[in-house]
Amino acid sequence: MALTLSKLAKLTNVSISTVSKAFSGSSEVSAETRNLIFDAARRCGCFEKYYKGRYAKRVIAVICPEIKSEFYAGYVTCLEDLIRAHNATMLLSLTNFDMQAELDSINYYRCFAKVDGIIVIGSLDQERAAEGIPTVGILSAQTKRDDMDCIYIDFEYAMYEAIAHLIENGHRKIAFIGEQLTRQKQKVFLKYMQRHKLPVPEEYIVTAKKRFEAAGSEAMARLLTLPDPPTAVIAAYDYIALGAISYLYGRGLSVPENLSMIGMDNIGVLDNENIALTSIRTDYQKTSELAMQYLAEKMDAPYLTKARSIVVRSELVKRGSVRRI
Repeated sequence: MALTLSKLAKLTNVSISTVSKAFSGSSEVSAETRNLIFDAARRCGCFEKYYKGRYAKRVIAVICPEIKSEFYAGYVTCLEDLIRAHNATMLLSLTNFDMQAELDSINYYRCFAKVDGIIVIGSLDQERAAEGIPTVGILSAQTKRDDMDCIYIDFEYAMYEAIAHLIENGHRKIAFIGEQLTRQKQKVFLKYMQRHKLPVPEEYIVTAKKRFEAAGSEAMARLLTLPDPPTAVIAAYDYIALGAISYLYGRGLSVPENLSMIGMDNIGVLDNENIALTSIRTDYQKTSELAMQYLAEKMDAPYLTKARSIVVRSELVKRGSVRRI
């Protein structure tokens, strides 16, 4: 016989409010009274109908563009380890760089899943998208927010260093290869080329239609057809650089003998001495630790309403893919 809350209250000689609070996990109800109500509900077959207990651990949602690349996969792996170390459980959503998918994920976790905290890796252009839930963004330094805690990744100085490194080695004809999702990096490249007072012919900027290694092959194929090709290339991320290098090898050319190359992200495969690609490194372990620290503090002290931010600067890791000319 399934009982209503009012009948269950009469059966256990407590108020309806006390029954409701017991099923909601309220600290206002003693353990003895809660057990009395729960035992009666189980006997009458209505416990599952009314019990609203929470999962024993905190649940933290991580929203990330993708895990195809080592760059984002590295963040997810670091965050999962840190979340487990905080005795919490991680949920993961991938947005494929779609802003609406990012917003939908935030709204789902905030309104329906009711997670304890959210970490967003990406752009987070939506205004106050995660209001009411402790949220930390791991964002590009070009994205400024004042309504949430943010860990900003600043790769601009490292881009400046990369260009300066090429100039120091005699390069003046420097190209940039990327794809549709790397236009922000392209803007930063042009900004610092201008600051170094170096011209950039239109044909030296290649935005491939493909991604990863295929983008590098596509871009390099276009650069090699130019009557005055560049002597050095900066790739928007390392997979593009590796695709460009592979394309060169397939045509009897090599890096750095025929072309100097710099990538971004410093992925693990670069530890292979046969590749030795100079790359811009972002410390995603440090960045993840800061994000988790901020989130844990906000979950433990929700009265901390002031938004905090910190900048993590990327750095240039010099290897053997740049030569003096």
